Amino acid sequence: MREKKEGFPTEKDFFYVVCFLVISLIFVISGRLADNVQVVAYIGFAGTIVSILLAVIAIIYSFYQSSTYENATHKLDVSASKIEQITNELSKVSGISGNVEDLKRTVDVINSMVSNIEANIYDQLNIKPNKCHSYGNMNFQSHNSDHIKSEDVEFSYNKEYFTKVASNLTVLAAVVVVWIQKADKYKVNFNIKDCTRFFLEYVMFEERDTSRFLGIENAINGLLIAYEHLFFFDLKKVDNSEFEVRSFNKHFAEVIDEGQTQISLLEEHFNEMDKLIKRNKY
Repeated sequence: MREKKEGFPTEKDFFYVVCFLVISLIFVISGRLADNVQVVAYIGFAGTIVSILLAVIAIIYSFYQSSTYENATHKLDVSASKIEQITNELSKVSGISGNVEDLKRTVDVINSMVSNIEANIYDQLNIKPNKCHSYGNMNFQSHNSDHIKSEDVEFSYNKEYFTKVASNLTVLAAVVVVWIQKADKYKVNFNIKDCTRFFLEYVMFEERDTSRFLGIENAINGLLIAYEHLFFFDLKKVDNSEFEVRSFNKHFAEVIDEGQTQISLLEEHFNEMDKLIKRNKY
């Protein structure tokens, strides 16, 4: 079905009629008032006022638009700066991520090396010089011998020698040596982990830290190897952390018991150590 046509007048027709009437009215008024100078002057003045007002409005609007544009530009600049900063940070994070992976691999390698070194240290504790073992031109007799002879010089492992040794020991070395001497005295095994824990908690007054603990433990292992090869004492490994003290040099033991050397400054710690070793014995 066809749609019905709209009736007359439509909205469009009404608009045309009104426009025609307004234009006609303007022509009529212009023709009637063309000779009236006063009315023409009023109309001209009104037109001037309207023009000025429109100009002022245009100026104000242009300032407003300029301010709005500047704010928008500033926001865009800030956004661009933030985007650039975030991009740079993401680039750094990407680089750090790669470095972290490299660091992980490096740490794994170091841990493997430390494990191998630790295993080798424990193995070396059972490798001791023979009772007559040659180091170059030196012939070491035994760890309880009073003399070590060579072609050029003779070392006396006597009380005077060990007095000098005791006076030059580090704090860690003094703790290790005295612990082994007391272990030999009370006929108990030397436990390297107990010694490490004692040094950290009672001497250094530090809380137990895994990395620090392992470092001190490895240092003590090194001291055991060095001092045993110098015949200060004789150890036999029972397990990875415990050693049987077979003997301790009698001259060194006398020097320690007399307490006349620098290590006597640690006497308070040695007394606490004595209590711990006795407690472990019983």
